[in-house]
Amino acid sequence: MEIRENNKSTGQVVMKRAKRKYRCRVRSPETIRRTKQIRRNKANARERRRMHNLNEALEKLRRTLPQLPDEPKLTKIETLRMANSYIYALTQILSDDQEEEEEGQTVTPIHRGRSLYVSVDRKECRVCDPESFIR
Repeated sequence: MEIRENNKSTGQVVMKRAKRKYRCRVRSPETIRRTKQIRRNKANARERRRMHNLNEALEKLRRTLPQLPDEPKLTKIETLRMANSYIYALTQILSDDQEEEEEGQTVTPIHRGRSLYVSVDRKECRVCDPESFIR
């Protein structure tokens, strides 16, 4: 369905489509309330699943990081900071070894068979025996 309309500024006739009126189904307040509740429940389930997956990933990361036997469980932020420091320290060890190899020096495997412990609070690195860690 088209409607003719005169453009006042130019005097031309412009063809425009008429707006359709869609008939919507009238919903009762109870149906609307139920629909909102279902949407909210689905959103809650998605958020619960997301948090569950995040917590599982953090738990795997905690198990991967070296930890002293008498240390309490790390918080989420401590785990992330510890992982960041640990990765940085391992990268430094590898780059030091590469520099020694490039200079022609023999690399002594001082870290072979041992794990590196990185303190979250003091940002210190030290080499510890693997038996001193809990996995």
